[in-house]
This record gives sequence, structure tokens and C-alpha cells, in this order.
Amino acid sequence: MKNQIIKTILLLSGLFVIHLNSDAQSTPAPEGLSKLTLEFNNVVGEKPLKLHDESYTNEAGEKFNITTFNYFISNIKLHEKGGKTYIIPQDSSYFLIKENDSASKKINVYVPEGKYSAITFTIGVDSLRSTMDISRRTGALDISGGMLDGMYWTWNSGYIFMKYLPKIRRGEKEAFDSVIPVFHSDSVI
Repeated sequence: MKNQIIKTILLLSGLFVIHLNSDAQSTPAPEGLSKLTLEFNNVVGEKPLKLHDESYTNEAGEKFNITTFNYFISNIKLHEKGGKTYIIPQDSSYFLIKENDSASKKINVYVPEGKYSAITFTIGVDSLRSTMDISRRTGALDISGGMLDGMYWTWNSGYIFMKYLPKIRRGEKEAFDSVIPVFHSDSVI
């Protein structure tokens, strides 16, 4: 079963497509910085991820659909070809991406103008921030308003870094909800 879950997750290997664009409208950027919008378009193989309705096939030939796909993005860095790196200030570098919330899939950060050739980030919440005093965990990490829609372990005080809930169909007569493998990650990916 665990092997099957890993294979299903590997099917999502083409998961992150990021669009970068500079946007001078709406909230003014801090002095010397420009607004950069990162857009996350999740895919399964080559198909756009659609919760509930879309059916996908894993490597074992089993049909499945996905009911939930949420993850934290943190520690964003932009890299120039010459080796220079701009690190988004940590207090401004935590975002919760939820597939069922299109607004959450577009995040804004402020960066110096430059010719960036790569972007890196962490999927999850680093251990230092995860264990900081609750007053330092603000924005996407604020647990005071509903425990982040199920993205926080209340029994062990920690964040769920990625929540992927597929429903796999085994055999022609079984319904999609007959077997529900679940993947919750609380380790930085």
C-alpha cells in the first residue's frame, strides 16, 4: 500500500509550474523593490489538476481522483546567473497553497529588479519557524483562526507540510471512495 501511495505521488512529479511576472498595480512595493507574482498551476502528468471531477490513471493502471491538495511554500530565493541570490525575508516567505482556492495559488513577493535565472523554495515549514513562539508565526502560519483548514497537527503541535488526498478505484465495481490512501507530510520536501 505504501509503495502504491509513493507511485501515485510520483505521478504528480510534474506538479509545480511557476509563472513569474512583474506587476506594478495594486499594493505599492516597498522602496527599491518590485512586486513579483508567483503562480502555481498544479498538474498530474500533463493534465491540469482538477479536484473531485477529473479521473487520472496511475502507473499500476488504477483510476484515481484527488479530493484535496494543499501545501506550504517557504524560504523563497531568486538566483541570478552570476551566482548572486536574493532571499525573500523569512517573515514574508510563508504561503499556504490550496488547490481549491485559486487566490491562494498566486502569491506576491517583493524583490530588487534583476535578471533572475532560477527560483528555489521549500515545500513545507522549516523546523526553526515551526517551533518558534506562536507570536512569531503570523500570516499563513497563524494557527488562531481554525487551525489552517486542517494543515496543523493539534495533537502534536506541528504543521502538515503537504496534504494530498486521492481516492483510488480498484476493480470495475468498486466506487472511488472504497479505498482512500492518504499522504500527509510533516517533513520538509
